[in-house]
Amino acid sequence: GEVLHRLREYMISCQVKKLVLVIASQATGQTLERWAFDVQVHEDLEDTTAVPVTQADKVREQKQIQAIIRQISASVTWLPLLDVPCDFDLLLYTDRDANVPEAWEDTTA
Repeated sequence: GEVLHRLREYMISCQVKKLVLVIASQATGQTLERWAFDVQVHEDLEDTTAVPVTQADKVREQKQIQAIIRQISASVTWLPLLDVPCDFDLLLYTDRDANVPEAWEDTTA
């Protein structure tokens, strides 16, 4: 819900620089997995909030998404099996002037 909506706004306005997914043990709080994703905005898209307008644009984006999903799926063979109850946090690294909801926590993690 809210997090993904806010993330979309940050992405469209080019305010997010990095996403980090942290998976931690519920019992100990110990970090079990940490996945960091650098976000780079294509220069041609930086000043636009438009969604793909042509069918060719949509097909190109779908192929790019499919390629990413294939890469993730291929990595499943070496991903560890986490057999303990886990919590996860999504860290969004944004510009300092980004409008952040008051309920969200600032972190330097």
